Amino acid sequence: MATESFVYDGVTYPEGTMVISMYQAKRSLANSQLYDGTFISVWSGLYSESFAQRSHARGYDRIIVAEPAAYETIMQSCQATIDYEGTLAALAECTADFDGVENADVIIGNVSNDSANAVNALLNAGKTVAMITEGEEKGNFLCSYEDFLTIANEYVVTATGVYGANYKAAVIDNPTVYLPGKPANNTSGYVETTLRSGSYNYRFDWLALTNMGFTVTDDLSAANVIVGSRALNDEALGAVKAGTPYMGYTDTAVSRVRELVDLELSSCEMGTDFLGRVVYPNNTLINATYINEGDDVMYEYGTYWFSEIPDGATVLVQNAGKDPAGLHLPDRRRSGEAVQRLQHRCGGLRVSVRQHGHRSVCQCTEPQDPSDG
Repeated sequence: MATESFVYDGVTYPEGTMVISMYQAKRSLANSQLYDGTFISVWSGLYSESFAQRSHARGYDRIIVAEPAAYETIMQSCQATIDYEGTLAALAECTADFDGVENADVIIGNVSNDSANAVNALLNAGKTVAMITEGEEKGNFLCSYEDFLTIANEYVVTATGVYGANYKAAVIDNPTVYLPGKPANNTSGYVETTLRSGSYNYRFDWLALTNMGFTVTDDLSAANVIVGSRALNDEALGAVKAGTPYMGYTDTAVSRVRELVDLELSSCEMGTDFLGRVVYPNNTLINATYINEGDDVMYEYGTYWFSEIPDGATVLVQNAGKDPAGLHLPDRRRSGEAVQRLQHRCGGLRVSVRQHGHRSVCQCTEPQDPSDG
């Protein structure tokens, strides 16, 4: 860890910058988490995904220093090392990054798991939170300065003090999420055998949502939104038809959505996963923060895309048609400028579906825009 600032390639890096040396016995392990990964297009198939681009997945800046002279200069500024326990202690001291006016209102950037956790903590405490619906801050959250202080020391969020009257925003509901796909208890032996030893995708969904602070329920009647990768049962499908907002992902989820709207899927033959460049044809509350952040890289597991979409659907994200950044895509010629995610509203029906991608894309606190009636 840098104990003083240093300069590399014209950029000054402050004290506290983490530097990971490749001159160590465990350099292969470190490199496996930090390198660019591999774009595999010559093998017909893989046993499992080859995803390795952690900087894209975890949202950190990674600077590669390959010049020996520069390395020596940098290491002269790094007179301290940090172990696992030290890292945990340092992370525990991390709090909200706040600037701007005090004692007014606060914009919380909608850009991370911690921002979702912070907003859910506010909502669970009965605080009022809104989502900004227009302008450069569209898709970010807005709360009072007083309420912000209740979570500022608990979550690492980017926060800006503002006068809320200058922003158009809609108050959001506290989401209670119904998660489809939970298996019934076993009738003999350990009652949760199927849940614990199988049902991996359901448990992945549960882990992702609860780690972002969402309240998950098995009681469909208690939920005000449905989210997940598993196919809807008849009762859940009926709830969506009746107007409960639904966000689904994976071809399994789409299998039941086809009963509501016209959708067709295509995929790369034997494709495993895909890290590619994307574009956002429409600026909505769901994708606005990605647009504002210039985040044009998205991970997809399964290499599916929508080849036919219903009239009136809003395309949220689309493959840019550029060379992939990595992973396994043997039939990349067929990926084209494919639709990866869309939302559809027809009367009271509100459905958002996408192909299997990175879990942090899920945002199920979208307010009803007042202009939608």
